[in-house]
Amino acid sequence: MGYVVLAALVAELASIAIVSDLVGWLATMALLAGAVMLGMTVLAGRGVAIMGRAASAMQGGEPVGPVVVDGALVALAGVLFIVPGFVTDVVALLLLVPPVRVLVRKRAARWFQSRMVVVGGGAAGVGMGDDRDGFIDVDGHEVRESRGAPRDDERGSRPLELP
Repeated sequence: MGYVVLAALVAELASIAIVSDLVGWLATMALLAGAVMLGMTVLAGRGVAIMGRAASAMQGGEPVGPVVVDGALVALAGVLFIVPGFVTDVVALLLLVPPVRVLVRKRAARWFQSRMVVVGGGAAGVGMGDDRDGFIDVDGHEVRESRGAPRDDERGSRPLELP
């Protein structure tokens, strides 16, 4: 992870140096300042807009996830514009293109799904059809108060020990 951050930093510094050689130092600083202003404009009101679109999607019976992820990707684009350098600006511009966001969203969904682990099938079989008799089996453990421990009024809580 540290090498990725170092590589990104080197790439950003190299991009600034290359653009500075091409258009001059003053124009490079103006471009960087313009990117920061663009990023702030993209971020302005982003949270309210996402919530409004999510509410509209819910009322229309559509899935909310894609709306929220698209909003988060646009917000990420705004943050990337604020980061000094032109590599992040190119990535930010790409994230503002809707078809690119769809590809990123699908790729991210596959990545997250491949790393999810399902543990069990529900709390004590709830929702699994295992509670046909109306009872849910639960294992219990006896908890005893520690001897010689401060009382509730001395500490605000009692330490517990398991057998």
